[in-house]
Amino acid sequence: MRSTIYCLGLGLAWLLANAGVRGDSPWGTPVQAPSATSASGATLPTIVQLGRPEPLAPEGHTVTPVSATVASPSQPIIRGQAPDALPPAPPPLPPPAPPPSGVVGVPGVTPPPPPPPPGADLPLLAPIDKEEAYNCGVVTRESRAGLFGGAWDRTKEFVGGAPGAVTGIFQPGPDRKLFQTDHRFDAFAAPVSFPFYATPPQATTEAKVLFLYDDVLPNQQAFPNADNFFLGGQLRLAVTDWLTLEVNKLGGMWVRPPGAGTRSGFSELWLGPKFTLIKNENSGSILAAGLTFQVPVGSANIVQHTGSLSLAPYVSFAQKFFPDFKYGSIILWNTTGYAFRTDNVRSEYLYSMFHVNWDILNLHMFYPEFGIGWNLYTRNGNAGNPAPNNFEGNDWFNFGNPFAGRSNLSLSTGLRWKINEHLQTGFAFQFGVLRTPNNWENWGATVDFRIIY
Repeated sequence: MRSTIYCLGLGLAWLLANAGVRGDSPWGTPVQAPSATSASGATLPTIVQLGRPEPLAPEGHTVTPVSATVASPSQPIIRGQAPDALPPAPPPLPPPAPPPSGVVGVPGVTPPPPPPPPGADLPLLAPIDKEEAYNCGVVTRESRAGLFGGAWDRTKEFVGGAPGAVTGIFQPGPDRKLFQTDHRFDAFAAPVSFPFYATPPQATTEAKVLFLYDDVLPNQQAFPNADNFFLGGQLRLAVTDWLTLEVNKLGGMWVRPPGAGTRSGFSELWLGPKFTLIKNENSGSILAAGLTFQVPVGSANIVQHTGSLSLAPYVSFAQKFFPDFKYGSIILWNTTGYAFRTDNVRSEYLYSMFHVNWDILNLHMFYPEFGIGWNLYTRNGNAGNPAPNNFEGNDWFNFGNPFAGRSNLSLSTGLRWKINEHLQTGFAFQFGVLRTPNNWENWGATVDFRIIY
């Protein structure tokens, strides 16, 4: 036990001897360890001594800081929130621009065809040959044999397809509505004078109010200085851009012969179809052909009942000249036709009406005009009117008189005013050139008002 206590005491003494290092000594100052003394008083030598701390790197060396990069986890990160909203859908594309009208005669740009329906890209089966199918045992459609059987089958096919064909005729087309005027030729303003004969060639839907006055020559053999009045109108319906149904003469008349009272009644009825055959915007050309039925259903007391019927086929055209002239373009018009009688009562005649009008400064507003109207009678009528009766009444009367080989010729001048593309008005005066007792007109006037669709 004692030896153990002795050993512990020696160890403690050794530890105390080595505890001579002071932590509060200045840095770099050697610490003086206290001198140990033995029991006899003799100084013991120092056992342990700490020197000046030395840095691991030499002076002037810069220590590079150490940074650590944390690697991303290999597992996906799961967030407990709603997903981000989808971006808004792009706005719809604007509708394609309408095809340009372009220059006259040049068609507009055709829009692209619609996309094919689903499955349209699949290959179609080849048509089956009926004879080959029959040889393979397939029962084909029963057909009647012989001439009459084939004719019956073709008749059924024609009747079955007729409604679709007729419906297709009335389709308005991409640039116009149903029954709408062909507005590609709005710069062509129809003349005012000779309205019953002069027919504009373009397809037009309109209602026209007409007032006409006619003064007979003072030396006319039967009706000198007679006054004639017409109040009525014209109707046109553009079924398509090539077919127009027209009523050229519809109204009432007042006739005042010299020395007699005023007589009144309904006029003849003129109507028929017109077919516009050429519509060339590039060259400024329009050509039409038509047929007018001159039906004498008017009053007998004003001689609007002569005979039974006249058929008057005609050709009408319009041609623009100098379209780029700064003072305005010139438009030439003509309607030429022949009135065939369907009996031996009415007179037959050839007629031709020329007009020239001027689109002042190409403003499409005011159109001064000049016209020539000519009738040449080719076959005598046989209405049996009392003598003197060798004269005829132009577009006012068909007397059925013996007037073959003679003509009536008139000149006209007037003005057309286009208020806009749907409202127009105009006036004209006309004067008889041939002034023998056999001729008719001294002078006349025309006023109209057009409402155009």
